[in-house]
Amino acid sequence: MTSAELNKRLFKRGAAILCASDCDMARPHSKDPNYVTPYTRFFRFSFGPLLPETFESDVQLFSEVFREYKRDVGIEI
Repeated sequence: MTSAELNKRLFKRGAAILCASDCDMARPHSKDPNYVTPYTRFFRFSFGPLLPETFESDVQLFSEVFREYKRDVGIEI
């Protein structure tokens, strides 16, 4: 799953990440539409550090999104 795909799925649940293309410090500043980042599977949390109190629910949300992805692409769960 690419970071863009993960973000699309998280958006449906009110969550988000910072996609790899936005984290790629080597990307051209000219916004070259042909540039492809080598970091498509990387991401970073875009909302800063998570609270310790939300850790379990944050992990649960990512687990659910990942399970749904695996189901959608036909990977054994």
